[in-house]
Amino acid sequence: MGSVRRVLVLCCTAIVLVGLVSGCQASAQEEERAALDEAIHSVEHEFASFYLLGPEATTADVRSVTERLSSRWKGVEQAAEGVEGMDIADAVAAHQDLIDAVEALPEDTETGEPMQTVMPLFEAFKAKVEEVHESGHFHD
Repeated sequence: MGSVRRVLVLCCTAIVLVGLVSGCQASAQEEERAALDEAIHSVEHEFASFYLLGPEATTADVRSVTERLSSRWKGVEQAAEGVEGMDIADAVAAHQDLIDAVEALPEDTETGEPMQTVMPLFEAFKAKVEEVHESGHFHD
């Protein structure tokens, strides 16, 4: 009877440990998802700064806002690494297209030209970020 009791105690202990470990993994994954959601919201808030530039923005204005946006986007890229199954490749590519366009802007452009040049790429990036946010089902 003593050996049966030991086996039963060991089995119960193993079941409890497996439950604890799986609970910790789920909790860690939820924390990663929450960090990604927060990082995406940070980028989305920065989108407003881009719109506030208006049509009269200079190249320097556009570069400044894009640098802040890129800084926040790095947080999304880092947070996404920890979220299983999260694919942000299209958003990464759209971000790079935006950066390339901003870097290519000449310093001596006429007022309004920088926004005309960059706005379609900004809108494409914004759309990809929104797709990432929706695909994550963060608020279900």
